[in-house]
Amino acid sequence: MKKNTISMNTTLIGKFNGCLKFLEVAGNLIIKDQNQVKIGSLVVLKNAVVDLKQLVAEHVYIDGTFKGDIQAEKRVILEKNSHLIGNIQAPEIITREGAIFYGNLFLTQSTTNIDTIQKKIDGKVTQIKSDNVFKKISH
Repeated sequence: MKKNTISMNTTLIGKFNGCLKFLEVAGNLIIKDQNQVKIGSLVVLKNAVVDLKQLVAEHVYIDGTFKGDIQAEKRVILEKNSHLIGNIQAPEIITREGAIFYGNLFLTQSTTNIDTIQKKIDGKVTQIKSDNVFKKISH
C-alpha cells in the first residue's frame, strides 16, 4: 500500500480531492472549505493537528489533536496523547488512559464479531481515564 504522509513541520491548508487509501499526518492538516473528507485509513501522530468539518474513513488512529466529526466504518482508536474535539460515529472505539474526548459518541452497527469487552455509555464523554473498548451490541 502506498504511504501518503504529511511530514512534521509541514502545514497543508486547502481542499482535499479524491480518496486516499491511507494518510499519515505528522504535521498539520487544515481543511475548512469542504464539508466531508474521505480517507480509507487516517493516522494522526503525536504532536500532529488535523482540523476539518467531517472525516469519513474505515479506520482512524489518533495520538495527536483532531478537531471535527468522525464517521468510521470500523474503528476509532484514541491513544494516550490524543485530544479529540468533535463527535464520533463508529461501531467500535478504543481509548487509552489519558485520551481526551469532547463530544458525543454514537455507536453504530458493527460488521464484525464482538469478541472483546462490551460497555455502553450515554451522553457526553469529557475525559477517558482508563483503557476502554466500546462496541454496539446486537440484540
